[in-house]
Amino acid sequence: MLRQPTQQEASVQPKQELSQIIFRGALTGAIVPVGTVPLDRIATHFQIDDQHKLSSQATWSKIFKQSEKSFSVGQAFKTTWQGYPFVTKTNVMRYGLTYLTSPIIENLARKNGADEQASRIVGNTVAGGLDGLVSGVLSPIRQQYFTHPEKIHEVTDLKSKAVRENLLVKTKRATPYVLARNTLYWPIYNEFVHGVESKMNLADEKNTTAKNSKEFIAGAGAGLATTVLLHPLDSLRTRHVHYSDQSFKELLTSGYKEFGSKTVAQLGYRGLPFALFRAPIAMGLTNFAKHTADVVNEKYKSKKT
Repeated sequence: MLRQPTQQEASVQPKQELSQIIFRGALTGAIVPVGTVPLDRIATHFQIDDQHKLSSQATWSKIFKQSEKSFSVGQAFKTTWQGYPFVTKTNVMRYGLTYLTSPIIENLARKNGADEQASRIVGNTVAGGLDGLVSGVLSPIRQQYFTHPEKIHEVTDLKSKAVRENLLVKTKRATPYVLARNTLYWPIYNEFVHGVESKMNLADEKNTTAKNSKEFIAGAGAGLATTVLLHPLDSLRTRHVHYSDQSFKELLTSGYKEFGSKTVAQLGYRGLPFALFRAPIAMGLTNFAKHTADVVNEKYKSKKT
């Protein structure tokens, strides 16, 4: 999740204060949901319901939980943002943890003889894996907010034994997919960003507007490419959590039984149009927010000295 630093940045990175690293992650985690929660929610509905069609008014009425005869745009907008507070709070935690873990592992790899690229990949892989474990626990709650917020107590009322058991089952189903996806996503994403920024000579860019634009473009392009590659893991995770009565084999071979046979490709790429629209926004904001946090940290550091 971290942009590859230049050699000068790499030499400074280990000396960064803990508060600066956490601020970088927290700011990024807080900014990203602003542009992604509505698309995440819509994509989730398309992933779990095989009858949804882009051109169907019934589809959109169902997603926004309204009557087809009295569809309110204002109410639809409010419905789309359900789950935003939860996603924002958990993203702040996840990004902060990832930004903290990656440089620590990267520095350990360098001390053990790994070259710059290898240490960077190892750092992002371990950080992505840790993020995957955390996200596996949070994923069922997030999905419940997106699909049935009126029943959120079914996964959050931990005083109930039945709820704890239900959440544990859903967590076990979600974690393998999220762990695999995030472990692959972050090193691939960051290597792509590093390559694009190197070709654009971002480190030498003096114009602030041009630099900000390049940062966003690099992140957006990397997010788009990585999403196309790994979207099936996200889609299958969503379905496996939602259809908790299905085994993994049934999930891959039959889809939701009422709608007949589905291929892995068909199931895996449900909701892809929204994910593709989301990816450049999310990862563009991620890269831009990371750089913005670094600028704020530098200004704060210079004032202290």
